[in-house]
Amino acid sequence: MATLEHALELVSELSREEQNEVEEILRKRRIEARREEIVANAREAIVEDDAGLLRSETASELIQRLRSLTESANAID
Repeated sequence: MATLEHALELVSELSREEQNEVEEILRKRRIEARREEIVANAREAIVEDDAGLLRSETASELIQRLRSLTESANAID
């Protein structure tokens, strides 16, 4: 496997236009990887919901629960 330093050396030998193409390819790959991550999370949530593992709550209840968790974490510090 190539090291980061080696990869950077190879890219630096490319023309400016080719370096821009590499940058664009990497940007698109990061976007696609994030999309795949979001899809995997959504699928997991659907499975959990179908299994009855999720509970519904209002926004106010969620905010209150998050505040409680934050306060508990701050108390530990």
